Amino acid sequence: MIAPTPVLLKRYAEEPAAMFEMTDEQHRTLADLLHSLKGMVIVSGYHSPLYDELYSDWRYEERRALADGAREHTEVLWFSPNVPPKQYALFEREKR
Repeated sequence: MIAPTPVLLKRYAEEPAAMFEMTDEQHRTLADLLHSLKGMVIVSGYHSPLYDELYSDWRYEERRALADGAREHTEVLWFSPNVPPKQYALFEREKR
């Protein structure tokens, strides 16, 4: 399961789309659910104090990406403990 989490409410509080974002409590509820799953889970998002707390026991990989008008961001994939290390290779960039 890959869970692309909604952006943290505080990050875009000034934007109209923020009215559709999750509260910190909803993020905590989602994290509790994802932690309870027996299958493999990958969470996609950005570093934040909340996410770093909620997924502190999960391995993560960072990737630089362009977003928001081609500005550079660091995207993060958090891997649940059930994801075998060899699966991480799926997210490595091909070397040319």
